[in-house]
Amino acid sequence: MRNELILIIDDDRETRALLKFYLEREGYRTVEASDGEVGLAHHMKLKPDLVMLDVSLPRRNGFEVLAEIRRRGDTLVIMVTGRDKPIDELQGYRCGTDDYIVKPFEPDVVVARTTAVLRRAGGRIANRPIRLGKLTVDQSASAAWVDQPTGRKDLQLTPTGYLSAGS
Repeated sequence: MRNELILIIDDDRETRALLKFYLEREGYRTVEASDGEVGLAHHMKLKPDLVMLDVSLPRRNGFEVLAEIRRRGDTLVIMVTGRDKPIDELQGYRCGTDDYIVKPFEPDVVVARTTAVLRRAGGRIANRPIRLGKLTVDQSASAAWVDQPTGRKDLQLTPTGYLSAGS
């Protein structure tokens, strides 16, 4: 079973719902954001394995969001957008997207391409947080937390407890 967390940043509710349905049907976990600022906040807090990112977003456009994600690290990003001009696609790749999908799209193809990007990046996500249900252990940050309805609850672990949680 998959356990990767995918952050969907798109201002269109129907697109988010469609992606969420198909990704979760394949076993991925998802979280949604409807604008660039909220998306970046979710990215910082949740450290998703992959971001699905629209270009035309309120508050911060997708190219700005992608640039910020790249400054923060190497999270996988797939741009899913209605911008179908070659110059837009080229800009996406120059900014560092891992794939570029034009709307309208076939949902099963998007899931297949998502799986392929995650598979190819296996080494890149090896050091990413380990998730088991609501528990997350981030070995690179020596941190662990539980996702609760009220938000993230950080766990205070001893060095021995931390090593046990990560193995």
